[in-house]
Amino acid sequence: MRKPISLLCAAFSLTLFSMPVQASVKGEACRSAVEGMQATMARANGVQVSGVESFNPADLGYAPRDRTLGYTFSLVADSDTVNLLNSPVTMCNYAQQVADGCHSVAMVTFWLDSEEGGWGETYGVDEGDTMFKFNCIGSGSPEARQNPLPWGSVICG
Repeated sequence: MRKPISLLCAAFSLTLFSMPVQASVKGEACRSAVEGMQATMARANGVQVSGVESFNPADLGYAPRDRTLGYTFSLVADSDTVNLLNSPVTMCNYAQQVADGCHSVAMVTFWLDSEEGGWGETYGVDEGDTMFKFNCIGSGSPEARQNPLPWGSVICG
């Protein structure tokens, strides 16, 4: 099992272009933020998004203040995607880009579904609206039985 890392990341800005996004993206500002992040990810890292799903973090037991939106980005499995998922600072910057453009976003998950099993990395905003990587809690640990989980934690493994 990989060790969890907590990192803060700074927002960054890049020139962006549009690409199609699934209908589950809410609002024009959010659609623009999601499309821009997808375009940047494809251009800078060669990673393609195969799907985008929105959700309300409160449905998972989280209550992240006034931010009521989360996104899961399903990524096409290949070596570029694995390399990107192993770069928490870059992933955190992508998540921050989405949250900066869509102010209702509380958390962003990047999910790779492969034949060997799934792998996801989740990022969320702290009290100062700065994105950070969620801690991985093993499914068999006592912390995993907390309901709801503390903000900044996700069950994995």
